[in-house]
Amino acid sequence: MGGLPGLAGVNALLKQTTYCLRRNVMDSALIGRLGESGFVMGYGDDATLSNVSVFIDKLQKAFARENFVIGKEKVSLEFSFGVSFYPCDGTNSQELIQRCGIALGYVEPRSGTRLRFYQHTMNESLLKRYRRTTDLVHAIERSEFTLHYQPKVELATGRLIGVEALIRWQHPTEGLLSPAAFVCLAEESGLIVPIGEWVIRRAINQLHDWRAADPRALGLTVAINVSGLQLASDNFLPTLASALADANLPEGALEVELTESQLMTYSQEPERLIHSLKALGVAIAIDDFGTGYSSLSYLKRFDLDALKIDKSFVEGMPDNPDDVAIVQATISMAHSLGLIVIAEGVESRRQLALIHAMGCDQVQGYLIGRPVPPEHILAMSFDDGMQHSLSKMLL
Repeated sequence: MGGLPGLAGVNALLKQTTYCLRRNVMDSALIGRLGESGFVMGYGDDATLSNVSVFIDKLQKAFARENFVIGKEKVSLEFSFGVSFYPCDGTNSQELIQRCGIALGYVEPRSGTRLRFYQHTMNESLLKRYRRTTDLVHAIERSEFTLHYQPKVELATGRLIGVEALIRWQHPTEGLLSPAAFVCLAEESGLIVPIGEWVIRRAINQLHDWRAADPRALGLTVAINVSGLQLASDNFLPTLASALADANLPEGALEVELTESQLMTYSQEPERLIHSLKALGVAIAIDDFGTGYSSLSYLKRFDLDALKIDKSFVEGMPDNPDDVAIVQATISMAHSLGLIVIAEGVESRRQLALIHAMGCDQVQGYLIGRPVPPEHILAMSFDDGMQHSLSKMLL
């Protein structure tokens, strides 16, 4: 109900929803309001999977036909349903309502399914998620996270010119966990914000330490990924500014990677975000290019520095002609706009040779180097063998 004219508009919608329910629900059914925008219904003693499904299908069609109006404006609403049964799912109203809510949490609107029946395995899954969330809270308190760094190589010279910071979780019982094991849950729970603030400070401090340890590291840059919740946080820019000031890094030493969707759906003006980042001396790269909105106008509109070709296009090369055409066109377009192009996910010599021939500027991927602990980076960046190895790969 976002974008409606205040509390009066919300109340008007709720009243219309109530009237629609009364018209389309049998007289013997109980209807009550639950929470701000939820309703609970008691169907009857003869409820089965089949007749409840038919009933809800009719109810959804009734909602689709209904003219919900605020003032003179017609609005459309979407409804989701969670269902539990007495007595197998609960023996009292509190248990049944709770399990309806659990089922509702498993509704997946993107798949087109807005109805879920409660299953006992949902409780097990919910318990696992609760335990993992608790573990994440403890991980923040106990500093169980660490950063690994994946090298980025400049194709023209074969030099390691930067790294991408990638978070890992040193779980006390499960060992080293990749982001796939916890980042989605961190975003859903909101814990990604404090975790992201830690990543910012740790990556910036690490770059400062490298530069202080050896003057040959002065040319290194570090890239970090940020989530949409981080961008929306009031602490994002102040945290970034404070960490950069403490480390006294030069302009462009830190690169922030933003996805297309983050940029185009930013709740405030994207131009303001870009301007604020540039004012801090931060370079900006568009990550996973081609997988989101792919609205080329923003490439010209915003003051960007680099564009990362998503690995889903690189992995199809050189056998898939469509991927080859997309990558070539992306490189040409980006260069015409003055952007540096980085190809990620390079895993074979054939991919590397073709990307090099296309004029790509930088590459990263398992062929170049896997993410490694920070102590490995200085040796890697000053090892002439990397240039020789890259030259051999391109032969």
